[in-house]
Amino acid sequence: MTIKTLLLDIGGIFFYPAWRIRGILETSKELQVEVDVFKMALDKNKKLFYTGAISETDYWSYIIDTLKLQTVKPSTLKTLYRKYVTPIPETIDLLPRLSSKFTLLSCNNSPKEWMDYRIKIASLDKYFSVFLTSGYLGYMKPDGKVYETVINSYKKEDLFYLDDNEQYIEKAQEYGIIGKVYQNYNDLLQLVT
Repeated sequence: MTIKTLLLDIGGIFFYPAWRIRGILETSKELQVEVDVFKMALDKNKKLFYTGAISETDYWSYIIDTLKLQTVKPSTLKTLYRKYVTPIPETIDLLPRLSSKFTLLSCNNSPKEWMDYRIKIASLDKYFSVFLTSGYLGYMKPDGKVYETVINSYKKEDLFYLDDNEQYIEKAQEYGIIGKVYQNYNDLLQLVT
């Protein structure tokens, strides 16, 4: 197999999962809301937000209303969230080498506004040809439409997919896309050495 195109997840590979690990806990404390209650509020309209059906302002407004946080503004929660968006330097530093050898496609679940922010702070648009992001597409992994979109535009025999979520790799394989569950930096490094 000759790999020409890399289909890459973004979160967990190029950005630390700090929001899930620390951000939710720390933000719930700052808002003086129980963690489980905050998580439920976050999940309530998550799919609508992640598929671009509602804006980030609407998403945070719904959470504020659900939690009855009259003194909190959506802009405050936007800022709090972004404190936890942190690139992983060693994998970001591999992007020039990866993009000189392969066509890079992102394949990730992220609201449009959050992906736009990631692109901006890490200059991802210098390296990725296409962003197959749920907030832009209107559907999320593991929905088969994601993988159909890929194979309608790219030859699956030229593709290699890395994602830190095994379920997404398994679903892609149902569509004939070869992939591997991302474990660590070496999974990227071996592609360019």
